[in-house]
Amino acid sequence: MPRRLLQNTLSHVNLIWLAAYLVIVMGIVIGLLAVRDWALKTYGPEEANWLVWRAETEKLAKGEGPVLRRAAKSTKPPAVVLMKDYFAVCLVGAIVICSALFATLMFMIRGIFRPSTLPLNSEQNSTAVRESPGNAGCRSDSH
Repeated sequence: MPRRLLQNTLSHVNLIWLAAYLVIVMGIVIGLLAVRDWALKTYGPEEANWLVWRAETEKLAKGEGPVLRRAAKSTKPPAVVLMKDYFAVCLVGAIVICSALFATLMFMIRGIFRPSTLPLNSEQNSTAVRESPGNAGCRSDSH
């Protein structure tokens, strides 16, 4: 019994689905690492621009400009904070969401290609409908 279960689990179709899932997860990890690298290269060295913009928001927070806004509290740009401090959260969230979408898509595709369990003979099907307990008192030939 366990050997047959192992054979069913490691079927060619399941191995293809597993390979597709691993490719998607690797793509997510590599993609987020590339985005992190880009964000740190782009916004990391330009903290001077961020500090200038932060000083301007402090002026606007005091009412010295055309609009009233809150002053930025962070000393680092938001992209740097996100990719340095919260990278693991972003990575786990992306993997969880994509895994749920992958599982849903896999479930639908496997359902489409699964062989039907309904009887092929239409005579057997109509006999089963006529004789089912829920159709007691109904006549199928009175149309």
